[in-house]
Amino acid sequence: MVINSVRLSNFRCFDEQTFNFNHSTVLIEGNNGAGKTSLLEALYYAGYLKSFRSRLSSDLIKIGAANFFLKLDVTDAELNTTHTIEIGCQKGTKTVKLDGKALASHQDLHNKLRVVSLTEDDIDLVRGLPALRRTFLNETRFLCDHEVVNTLRKYKKILEQRNKLLMDIRHQSSNSGLRAMLKAWTQQLWTLTITEQAERKLMLIKIEAHVNQLVQKSFPREDITISFKYQMRNMPAVETFEEFWNLYEERIFDVEQSTGYTAFGLHLDDFSVTFQGKLTKGFASRGQNKLVVFLMKIAQMLVAGERNVCLILDDFLTDFDQSRLEGALELIKQLAVQVFVTTPLSGESFKTLTDVQLLKL
Repeated sequence: MVINSVRLSNFRCFDEQTFNFNHSTVLIEGNNGAGKTSLLEALYYAGYLKSFRSRLSSDLIKIGAANFFLKLDVTDAELNTTHTIEIGCQKGTKTVKLDGKALASHQDLHNKLRVVSLTEDDIDLVRGLPALRRTFLNETRFLCDHEVVNTLRKYKKILEQRNKLLMDIRHQSSNSGLRAMLKAWTQQLWTLTITEQAERKLMLIKIEAHVNQLVQKSFPREDITISFKYQMRNMPAVETFEEFWNLYEERIFDVEQSTGYTAFGLHLDDFSVTFQGKLTKGFASRGQNKLVVFLMKIAQMLVAGERNVCLILDDFLTDFDQSRLEGALELIKQLAVQVFVTTPLSGESFKTLTDVQLLKL
């Protein structure tokens, strides 16, 4: 997948501007405030209809304007097809068209454009809260299988209903009918959880394999091993729901009654990251953490398959030491994807990249 051009209207700092891309790697240079990150943000938004910097789409509208508009021309080289993506936002309402037709489902958009992003804030993926790692797992699952969105929506609805029921039971503890309903909702949540956990554990094994292969190939001087371990809360290793329910009544029900919230499931899962056998969060340096995150994001893309994916890196590599920067650039050169990299003026260290378009803002 190749992004041929993007037109921005009233998007962040841009009034009306079109950028044409004609290389596999686009190096975007510019001073702070020139719009480097905003350009990458537009590409990301076109893939997911959300920003990696802001929760609200209205925040992306240029100050003083009433709306923003994006238009991208993309080519699927494998299928030899070209498509136009148009996105508008006015007063919080989005309009999305693919090849001039309004989309019935946003999944049709994701089939044409998928984006893996790497920004300065992503270092918190290994040293921050579990919610960030759960988001990473959700994003990877989504890149691999768009239908997982429906699974997660179903899970969220079941979780909400179950939490509401737990609150009702707190006020009516003697109601046997509510306990029977709780068992039914618990079975639905448990079934979805163990099915999705199995997929995520397998996915994490693949990510670990890719990460260590990348280390050996592109960072041979590092001589490191990176590992991941999936972590679950209150999920005993049992074969059937009835076994789980018996243990739940013994160990978990009282915990949920004290809080009013579900104490097991995907929404509580996490995974640990170890660097040379020690947790990166407390052991690894900032540079080592950044290297781990860089490798995780590349592995995320490789697990998902490189078709219809582009990679955007927003000033993430600029503080790598020379050896790591050379390894990262060599890795980027070997990827079968289009890559967008921002750097302050001047990005001389990046000039070793081949097939590069230099875009100055």
